[in-house]
Amino acid sequence: MTMTPNRLGVQIKRAPNPCPAGCGGAGWDVCAWNDLPGVDRIDFPQILDHPGSEDMWMVANTEAGGHLLVGRIKYQGCQSLTTWTVNCPGLATEYLMRQRATMVGYDIWITYLNWSWRRFEFLKFDTATQSFDCNSRRIVAPFNDFTSSCNCYQGLEGATDSCLGGDYYASIDVSSPTDPYAHAVVAVPVQGSGACSSDYELRIYRSTDQGNSWSWRLVTGCQNSVHPSVAYARTPEGGSTANLVHVMSMHEYPNGASPYGLRPVRWRSADDGLTWVGWYIGTAQYSFPDIPFAPGGHCYWGDYGALSADMVNDTMYYSWGNGDVAADWVIRGQGVDP
Repeated sequence: MTMTPNRLGVQIKRAPNPCPAGCGGAGWDVCAWNDLPGVDRIDFPQILDHPGSEDMWMVANTEAGGHLLVGRIKYQGCQSLTTWTVNCPGLATEYLMRQRATMVGYDIWITYLNWSWRRFEFLKFDTATQSFDCNSRRIVAPFNDFTSSCNCYQGLEGATDSCLGGDYYASIDVSSPTDPYAHAVVAVPVQGSGACSSDYELRIYRSTDQGNSWSWRLVTGCQNSVHPSVAYARTPEGGSTANLVHVMSMHEYPNGASPYGLRPVRWRSADDGLTWVGWYIGTAQYSFPDIPFAPGGHCYWGDYGALSADMVNDTMYYSWGNGDVAADWVIRGQGVDP
């Protein structure tokens, strides 16, 4: 998915040949284009595969207005992209951003940051009726607030500037994409309180009742752990390992460590998100003060790490920026079991 300066909207591209042969080089063509009349540029787009049809779905937010947006790309007649903007009472005028979503049956389960209320929320979109289920809106976690004008993570020991940008986002995945009673796990960075108010703690929440209620199962407590990504150990081709779910986050070294910085951590739950253990993976890190902060101190560094399951090979793949001057990317496979 791409955007261009002279048009407002979204361009979706596809490889005409199956992966991997058609994914690594030339040959991508424009699958769909929509100027989204009356809507500013979109941000943070995500493509979702519909398990019950050959359609693809898109979730995004408008960059300026902060509106949540869902789109359908019809497989038959690929130039067709239809979009729906959230119209629930209250939400239509509130600033929503940095959403992440997953498919469950004919529903899209979405988590996003409601900047107007400083909290992470949950909402469903029904692809059968092409409408937002406004009654499904729930509060997942408080975000609290920030004290810096640069909208960033603070309190990073050893940094030349205390601001590491990341546009705080949640991540969500479910135990099954076809079971309407699937369990869900959401990971979010939440500003601490009291003595921890300068830290952004990782919190992992769990829902066992279709998103109606959420309970937190892990908090890193006075320790920065940001940029989370969630994935259950499941793929359509390789099946799944029951109750196994992983989270990756960028976790600070313990105070006093040298060099100080953020390092990828692999969190693992074998009981459907109820209990968690975590350990550092690899040696790559974001070391301070080596991060090249831009003038003014704002630096988006590390906010595009992710993980994905490959159950054909019983492997989880983790991807993160190496953090050195060349900003190399690391892609590392780890078995789904320790």
